[in-house]
Amino acid sequence: MDKDELLAAQFEAERPHLRAVAFRMLGSLSEADDAVQESWLRLTRSGVAGIENLGGWLTTVVARICLNMLRSKQSRREEPLPLHVVTSSETEGSDPEHEAILADSVGLALLVVLETLTPAERRVAGLAAQGLLNAQIAEKLFVSEKTVEGHLTRVYQKLGKQSRAQLKETLKPAFDIASEIRSPKGHLHRRAV
Repeated sequence: MDKDELLAAQFEAERPHLRAVAFRMLGSLSEADDAVQESWLRLTRSGVAGIENLGGWLTTVVARICLNMLRSKQSRREEPLPLHVVTSSETEGSDPEHEAILADSVGLALLVVLETLTPAERRVAGLAAQGLLNAQIAEKLFVSEKTVEGHLTRVYQKLGKQSRAQLKETLKPAFDIASEIRSPKGHLHRRAV
């Protein structure tokens, strides 16, 4: 194994940790992957000479990249592009292609909705939509009930909802999609939730 392959293997061993750090900072998997990829580019440009702790160096680089991305996003005031949501008139009939387009559109719309929430708000919203009470959510997340109430208030404001029932209705497609996983043979089946 030459030096480049060894470096790539060491980086791949650190990738899950780097992705987790980036996701916690950015709240988006696609942006986290971008930050991790940028750290790889910086590593290959700088080389490993003089780096005693590769994992620590990469974590520092990823954190700095994430901070730069957050500053850039804040200064540009980025807004998501409007989505084309497929209407039922466009999907009349039981054509599998149209059903797939509709599922993609619902999934994409849901991602856009969830991107407006912070990671903590997403966790609270998900648990509330599953029917847990504030006290149960607080216990699971190791926070106070006041914190849960604050997160829920912001979730309701951001999503334009007024009750848990409305929140559950909004997030139901996410739970439906999450409950379907592919088996090794490629068949869809329901997973017990």
